[in-house]
Amino acid sequence: ATMRFRHFDEREQDFSNRLHMVRFGEWNDMIFFQTGAAYRPLPWFSFGVSLKTNFLLRSRTTTSFVGAGEVTQNGAADFQIRFRPQVGLAFRPLDWLHLGITYRMESRLEGEFETRIVREDGDGGVTVTTEKDEMTSMFQPHEVALGIGVERGPWFVEAAGTWAHWSAFRGVQRQPPEAEGGRFAWRETAKVALSGGWAYAPWAEALLGVAFHQSPVPGQVGRTNYVDGHLLGLTAGHAFRFELLGLPMEVGLTFQAWHLFEETVRKDPALILDEDPESPGLQTANPGYPGYRVGGWTFVAGASLRLEM
Repeated sequence: ATMRFRHFDEREQDFSNRLHMVRFGEWNDMIFFQTGAAYRPLPWFSFGVSLKTNFLLRSRTTTSFVGAGEVTQNGAADFQIRFRPQVGLAFRPLDWLHLGITYRMESRLEGEFETRIVREDGDGGVTVTTEKDEMTSMFQPHEVALGIGVERGPWFVEAAGTWAHWSAFRGVQRQPPEAEGGRFAWRETAKVALSGGWAYAPWAEALLGVAFHQSPVPGQVGRTNYVDGHLLGLTAGHAFRFELLGLPMEVGLTFQAWHLFEETVRKDPALILDEDPESPGLQTANPGYPGYRVGGWTFVAGASLRLEM
């Protein structure tokens, strides 16, 4: 697993000195696990619960300076696993009509770092300095999704809408985005999706879908550089059903294309932090100044295997 913590303002000049995407195209290298279960107590009603893993990294380092320059170090680190619960309810009031509601809890990757510096002078005196830092990455907000599906013969169509609580977003050091009078506060968003499928054979089904995700990030004309934009997604897939050793199985293949709409940002110099106020003019090495243009595509291919028991 790789956990990267980015700064989205002038502090990033001391690290990558680049702009970084918030929700598109840049992710940590990490394997997640998700497990779930569902139950149907009535022919027209079912519910399910799933848990997705998240991680908390804690590290502690002690550096000791003894006498005339002798240095010793020791440290420890540990991972803790946390979970993001998801709960779903499904209703089938008619043979051809499906209704559903899903709730997904907020989640994030977190890091807690503690550094102790111990200095011993020649007279036996000891000075201890402790520094603590907390960081976060890959924030995912509370979400509530509503869906409806219609089946007619071999055809089906589904539509879904999702509300996301992005105003609770916290940056790399768990602080809210820069909010000068609320101008740069993140906003709640909506996601909509439409999909359909055709079961052209008892063992095969073709799938198509389209989705639009609204950006929660306001125009980044100030100090921060939360690079983001509205997203359009296109999906094509295919499912194959068969039996193996008497067990029903399904193999799914999917291809996704996501487009980030192009946006040009021009910074307002009056809102940029002057890093050397004693010098004439604006002095800044903010990676986003004086502006930037963003946009592009991401392509994703996937495969899944489902076993019914």
